[in-house]
Amino acid sequence: MANKRNVRKVRFGIRFKFSIIMIIGITFASALIGLAVYNQHENKIKDTILRLSGTILKGVADNAEKYLRIRHVLYSDKAQELSPAATRQLVEDLKKTNSDMADYFSTIVRKEEILDIAFLVDVNWKDINVQWDRRDQAAYHYFNRKTGKMFELNMYNRSGEIIKDGKGRDDAQLKPTIFSYYMQNIDTSSYLTFSKSRRSDGKEFVVVGMPLFNYKKDAILYRNYQSFKKTHLTSGEVIKEYRRRQEVFQRVFIRRIIDNGLNLEYDLVINSSKKLNRVYAFMVSTINTRGLRNSQRRDMQKELYSMLKKSVEDNRMPLFRLKIILNTIMEKYKTDLKNRVEKNTLWKSFYRYIRRKGIRVETAYKTDELALISFRKDLSGILGIFLLRDVFYNEMLENRKDILNLILSILLRAIVVALFFPTFLIRAVSTLEEGATEIGKGNLDKRIVLKGSDELGRLADIINVMTGNLKRAQKEMLVKQRMQEELTRAQEIQSALLPDSFPKMSGLEFGAYYMAQTESGGDYYDFIDLGSGKLGIAIADVSGHGVGSGLVMAMTRTLLHTYCKTEQNTKKLIEIINDYLYKNTASNYFVTMFYGILDLKTLTIKFSSAGHNPGIIMRN
Repeated sequence: MANKRNVRKVRFGIRFKFSIIMIIGITFASALIGLAVYNQHENKIKDTILRLSGTILKGVADNAEKYLRIRHVLYSDKAQELSPAATRQLVEDLKKTNSDMADYFSTIVRKEEILDIAFLVDVNWKDINVQWDRRDQAAYHYFNRKTGKMFELNMYNRSGEIIKDGKGRDDAQLKPTIFSYYMQNIDTSSYLTFSKSRRSDGKEFVVVGMPLFNYKKDAILYRNYQSFKKTHLTSGEVIKEYRRRQEVFQRVFIRRIIDNGLNLEYDLVINSSKKLNRVYAFMVSTINTRGLRNSQRRDMQKELYSMLKKSVEDNRMPLFRLKIILNTIMEKYKTDLKNRVEKNTLWKSFYRYIRRKGIRVETAYKTDELALISFRKDLSGILGIFLLRDVFYNEMLENRKDILNLILSILLRAIVVALFFPTFLIRAVSTLEEGATEIGKGNLDKRIVLKGSDELGRLADIINVMTGNLKRAQKEMLVKQRMQEELTRAQEIQSALLPDSFPKMSGLEFGAYYMAQTESGGDYYDFIDLGSGKLGIAIADVSGHGVGSGLVMAMTRTLLHTYCKTEQNTKKLIEIINDYLYKNTASNYFVTMFYGILDLKTLTIKFSSAGHNPGIIMRN
């Protein structure tokens, strides 16, 4: 019987654990469902806002793009090249687009109560080495709610100092949100974000911005690049095509960056003297040599070629070294660029020239970095609008409550089910427990009966099979235990039949070692005092092991002791024993035997062997 002290008490039963697991699982599932429903509803609201805002902004996008395009020309170095008439026309066009936008936004904002105010961010990123978030890289314009007239917020000089204060809201609402997003992400679609309250009334706003480009085709390029980035690399052919298109995009972005006037550093691949000569020809064609004598001109050209050749390392000629060489030559020979060459467009022309001549360029920028640099430069501005957040989100807040109430209702019902559902499981487990307890007390005739074909029913069948096997094993163990006791007694008898000591006499030593393979075996050795200074020595082995072999060995010993003193002829003695064993033992038993008579006076031995191993004499 099992010791009750070794059986633990049930503290946290299956009912408790199963209920807890179900409650946790249902709670987690409810939370996921609620979150999914909430996110789906919120995404629908965002899509609605984006569609509404997109419709509003598209109505004025063309005017906004035209306004920025004219503004960028008037406030750039290109304005100096314009005739007075062209300048006046651009100014008139600028005023007209401004007026059209004002009329549009004043009408829209008054008509739609959900709208708050429209804005236009003028993006003017001019230098690749200048941080895009510096104050002078963007100007913020807003449209008056009532009149629609545009006003600037804060204007900054190149040093970042405020030179004019506007009366509108601070650009801190747009700079870290809309402007930051488009300067760090390649996205041609509208973007939605949120703005904190800017007034004491506690209102919050949804801010939607639309990117504007210098030309319509610019947006197409970046949409194609966005699509290219989503390519799934599923095979070798797809990967090969992907790399080919990546190289194409890289060349396109490098060309656009340089054409837009940004100073992009790159290396020319000069792997032949022909390409070096083409670079040299361009450099010579740009330098004004009219003031030089023929000898000076030859020296200059020779030195220029030598410097260009030395600047090539590993078939690479860095652009910055080319610029240094040009400045060094012009300073040394007191010359300048030709009149037809403009210094600010020199390297743009140079890039176009080497492209025509088939000279490849390489840059340290990755394709994504080049794409973002090009995108920032092509981005002329951001048109956007503020919307009152509460108008859209009141419905969402109500739906949040409904979703929360639904989740709580489902959760409470599920908890009730989780508490009572384990009862069906507990009944089966209790039946198993009662049956196992009976079996543990020793009732091996106990059978556990459970209906159904689930795992618990299978477990009950396994326990019943185990109990039957245990009962049979118990019977077999009792039989084996009795046999073991008999074998042990047979071993004790067999050990008593072997000599417990060796003969002791001067000049001779006897020794033996014996270990039976089983409890009872058929091995036998003996020393028999025959009198008259003679000693009988016997060694025998009965075939097999076990009790039968032990009995045959005992019979052989008895026969030997019976006839050894009356029969001194070893051969006849073995024949007597053989004849008796042949007649009185089963045919599957046989004995091999060595028997000799040792004369202790002469130290000679006479022996006979009946199939036993021959004796061994070892000298020295």
